[in-house]
Amino acid sequence: MAASIQEQLDAGKNVLWLVSGGSATHIAAEARNQVNIEELKRLHVCLVDERFVPVRDKNSNWERLASDGFDQMFTESHPIIKYNLDAQALTSDYNQLITDILKDKNLYVIGLFGIGADGHTAGLLPGNPVMDSGDYVATFKGDDFERITITPKMIERIDEAVVFSMGTTKYDAIQKFIDDDDSIIATQVLKKIKNIRLYTDKEWEDR
Repeated sequence: MAASIQEQLDAGKNVLWLVSGGSATHIAAEARNQVNIEELKRLHVCLVDERFVPVRDKNSNWERLASDGFDQMFTESHPIIKYNLDAQALTSDYNQLITDILKDKNLYVIGLFGIGADGHTAGLLPGNPVMDSGDYVATFKGDDFERITITPKMIERIDEAVVFSMGTTKYDAIQKFIDDDDSIIATQVLKKIKNIRLYTDKEWEDR
């Protein structure tokens, strides 16, 4: 992932890097440490999803990214939770931010995703109501938190992605992802990305 980002920056491209929360944050932090962008702020860093919690709350994906050592120097970093606004207002602001970034015709978009044990990716939990949203970012109330997440419309705009999913609790969901099982529709959307690589700790038979 770091090599791909570096290659695009060295080629003169601007990069939008969509970073997952959860167990993938330490991967993002390590990849960032391997990218040299000291000359210009040409790397935008955004979250694929965030929980609607107070700034610096321990349940915040952005806070976990920071605590795992993600270096924001020389980047255009864009946390979702920044103001004392409701979830809908934050979602509208973030959708506009993404929309404006995507207007850059010299942009390359890279995503880092996970796959949850329930088959979700980004904030697209099972049964969510935003799969057909016409916006790049949407919000809904999950069973645990109100979520602000990129939508399938945004996922389809991504040029390249890494999917990182580790642990025995994820194996069933990963198998369904590989088998094109539509019972986990959210992860199937990832296959619309032009270039995608899956990293996991389970070995599968060659297919």
